[in-house]
Amino acid sequence: MFERPRWYLVGDADPDRPFGIDDYITIASDIVHHGRCDVWAASLPYGMWWQELRPQVELHRDVTRTPDSEPAELQGVWIAAEEFIGQSHPDYQRHARRYVQAPWLDAALSH
Repeated sequence: MFERPRWYLVGDADPDRPFGIDDYITIASDIVHHGRCDVWAASLPYGMWWQELRPQVELHRDVTRTPDSEPAELQGVWIAAEEFIGQSHPDYQRHARRYVQAPWLDAALSH
């Protein structure tokens, strides 16, 4: 069986920066291929991509109590249950494109 970390660490670089689309793509694609996952946040994430993702993750705020394993890699996309590709992969944009949609934003713009 394929073993991989089941958690992510976000908000540890710059607490004043909104939750980015790159992290969103990684975690959203993880959820599609593996189901709900855990996110530890050094600072509370915010922004439109976090609002889209938040209902689908288990958020933890105490980063001193993370699992013993290393967090899952960010900056890529899961393209299958056992296949993760980084942003430098030639097929990254093609696979990431499907996650760069915000239905609530599309609905608001159509009015």
